[in-house]
Amino acid sequence: MIVRKLRLQRGWSQEQLAHISALNVRTIQPIERGQAPSLESKKSLAAAFEVQLATFDNIGKATAEVSMYLIFAVTIIVVKGFDDSVVIWGLLGGTVGVIVHGLNAYEMVNLFNANW
Repeated sequence: MIVRKLRLQRGWSQEQLAHISALNVRTIQPIERGQAPSLESKKSLAAAFEVQLATFDNIGKATAEVSMYLIFAVTIIVVKGFDDSVVIWGLLGGTVGVIVHGLNAYEMVNLFNANW
C-alpha cells in the first residue's frame, strides 16, 4: 500500500519509520497490509513522510468494497439462484471488476496510472 511504497522510496525500514513517526512497528505493519489507520497514526505518518493527511484516506477502502460486493453477490444468488444467465454474467463481470480494482488498490498491478 501507500505507506510501504513511501517507506521504500525513502529507503527506510519499518523500524526507522516507527522511530521517525513515533509509532510502534506493530502499528505500521497492519497499515502496510491495508488496515485503515487511526487519525493520530495518519497525522504521524503524514508528518514523517512530509505529505498531506489526505494521502492516507483510501487505506482500508478496498477491503470494505470487497466485503460489500460479497454481501451483494451472496444476496443475488440467494434471491435469484444460478438459473438466470444474466445473474451469472453479471456476477462474473462484477467479480472481475473487484479483482482488478483490488490488484490496482494494493499496487500489485498498475493498470490505470498516468502512463496508461
